Amino acid sequence: MADPAVIITSVKKQILKIMISPAYYFTLFFSLLLSVLIIHFFLLAIGPAGFNAQANIFFNTIDSSLSFIFGHTFMTHLFAEGPFAFVLIVAVFPVLIFLIIDSLTQFDLMYLRSGKKVEFYDFIILVLNYFLLSLLTLGILYGFFLLASVLTNLVLGYIFYVELLSAFLAFISFISYVFLIYILCQSKKKCIFITIFVLMFFLVFAIIDFMLIDGIFKSIFNLINSIFQWLNPINYFCQFITSSYYDHSVSQVVYFVLSMVLIVFVNLLTFFVINMNQKRKLNEN
Repeated sequence: MADPAVIITSVKKQILKIMISPAYYFTLFFSLLLSVLIIHFFLLAIGPAGFNAQANIFFNTIDSSLSFIFGHTFMTHLFAEGPFAFVLIVAVFPVLIFLIIDSLTQFDLMYLRSGKKVEFYDFIILVLNYFLLSLLTLGILYGFFLLASVLTNLVLGYIFYVELLSAFLAFISFISYVFLIYILCQSKKKCIFITIFVLMFFLVFAIIDFMLIDGIFKSIFNLINSIFQWLNPINYFCQFITSSYYDHSVSQVVYFVLSMVLIVFVNLLTFFVINMNQKRKLNEN
């Protein structure tokens, strides 16, 4: 069993390696640039009567598009406390894509370097690495939004903080899925395509779940989604947001526990598959 000090040292080295990567800072810059633009247009849309989405073409397009999909009530709640709840949703996607790609690369290197014999503590180091990196990255975004809220005299709002927590859980969930997908297909290229498919699958299902549609299609979808929703990190993210609209604290605790269960389950399943693959190869030899 590995010394905890060795694990901590290894995690620090891996995080430092990513922190000095230009790609990491480029992704953060891109996320913050998008955030600045959205906040700027939000300020332009504020008039004597308050926020008016029709005041500029940017927010008019966003409001009409999202209201068509999710309904006007959803949009009203989303911007009720200012722009930051919406800005955070936009800002986390580039960062999530970066973390998914980087975690895939690092897991691929670890798997090949170890001769496909991954020890439990090696896997724990990698999981802890992206656990802390996700926390650090969201902390940087939070610091920027906090400064922006002070400079613009706008509040971050309760919904923003709920989103921040749910974004962290979504990050860890998707990275855990990447590890599992890689072990199942054992090919970096295949893993990329399957991960993209899974991400889009979860995203489409989460969007359809919130769409204002009825009929046989919705009934069939609800039947399928009753199974997949428990495996969908985006579903938990959306449920966190909607529960925050009505301050359903009990619901938020339930979704937090379910998200943690999903993370633990996927990671344990990943390590189980790793052990099964190793035992199979030993028997073949």
